[in-house]
Amino acid sequence: MISWFFPKLRPYQEFEFKPIESVFLSSATEAHNSFPSSHTISLAAAGGALLLHQPIFGIIFLVTAVLTGWGRIILAFHYPKDVIF
Repeated sequence: MISWFFPKLRPYQEFEFKPIESVFLSSATEAHNSFPSSHTISLAAAGGALLLHQPIFGIIFLVTAVLTGWGRIILAFHYPKDVIF
């Protein structure tokens, strides 16, 4: 719902280039929903919840969230602030 109130162009949309995409990566979209990164938020929330009951799995999810965030920035699907939020 946050992206409804804060529509933001993705980096590849703002700078007008085609991002790298495949079956395993995200595909380009016309929607202006760069902020926030739902991939990173979902993984971080799951990791935080798992830390309470299964700390090993929680740490794995949090590390995956960080790696996913970096990947989203590198592939130009998000700005750093979108992922850090």
